[in-house]
Amino acid sequence: MPKRIIIVLFFLLLLSYSHLRASSTFSFTNLGFSSQYGFLAPHGNDMLHLYNGHFPLYSLSVSGKTTGSNEWHRIYNFPEIGIDFLYTDLSYPEVLGQAYALMPHIKFSIWERNSFNLSLKNCLGLGYLTKKYDRTENYKNTAIGTHLNLALNIVLESEITIKDNYIVSAGIGMTHFSNGRTAVPNKGINIPALKLGFAYSKPRNLPSTDEVLHQKRNTELIMVASGGFSADYPTGGPISPRAGLSTLISLPVSKVLRLGAGHDFFYYYNKEHLLSHLTGDYQEQQHFNHGAFFAFQMDFGRTSFLIHKGVYVYDKHDFQRSFFYHRAGFRHKVYRNIILNLTLKTHYFKAQFIEMGIGYNFL
Repeated sequence: MPKRIIIVLFFLLLLSYSHLRASSTFSFTNLGFSSQYGFLAPHGNDMLHLYNGHFPLYSLSVSGKTTGSNEWHRIYNFPEIGIDFLYTDLSYPEVLGQAYALMPHIKFSIWERNSFNLSLKNCLGLGYLTKKYDRTENYKNTAIGTHLNLALNIVLESEITIKDNYIVSAGIGMTHFSNGRTAVPNKGINIPALKLGFAYSKPRNLPSTDEVLHQKRNTELIMVASGGFSADYPTGGPISPRAGLSTLISLPVSKVLRLGAGHDFFYYYNKEHLLSHLTGDYQEQQHFNHGAFFAFQMDFGRTSFLIHKGVYVYDKHDFQRSFFYHRAGFRHKVYRNIILNLTLKTHYFKAQFIEMGIGYNFL
């Protein structure tokens, strides 16, 4: 396994451990099985040959309702937390192989009445693909250049409870595999699918959602230093380092939401073949950019999910070849005002690099 993948995996496990230690306030009371039926959605002409018809995806899930011991449990109406195991052969096993994924999930109830519940399930974890790109043995796999990948599954589903403890569900979702551009190719695998499921749920008595403590929410001024690495074409080229310093000020606009704005400083060093659009002495120089961004943030106690929409305000040699950039990921407060950061920087849906870092809240 490449060292860069090990680093990302270690940082992801550290972030997950810190979050679970801070909010391990649920127990497994639900067991479910589901089957999804979908297809690989090509998002480029060089991926059209990977479409090989529709295929099933199978998943097993263990989960439980949060208990209300943390304020955000009540604010979000006691979301479900659990772990999903997913398997599929992608309908093209000789090129794409089989896919396995282990994904923690959180499920929010959108609308609930009597025995009916409309919910949104969000899964994020690690996936393993048995086949990856190889320029001699598997050159047709233009989607993924690593065995180990990030795995994402989002499902909008309706549930009906029958005979007290049994639940049937149907929904529509999207599954995604990507290595965050730690290696190329990294076109990613997108699978839209329909879902049918069955689950057993042990009833639990939950406290009232009226018992919210309304803890005081303050303005935050956060500075995060992060680093990472990025691969670029042609496939097999060297990995180039990335670094950044991000400053964000955010204001609470509700019990769980924050809005803010900030500044980014990005540092890059690339070899000549990664800067083919430049000429002369610029090809072997170090490069830096400045950006300004708007921030949206959802808070779950000490953990936050964030989305940033940014523009480059200084990019002297058009190094990025893009005006906009985006960021999505998580931050978790590990001790007092010290924060761990794990985010993915992209240009729209094209990954740039995974940002792993540490920050501090000055307010």
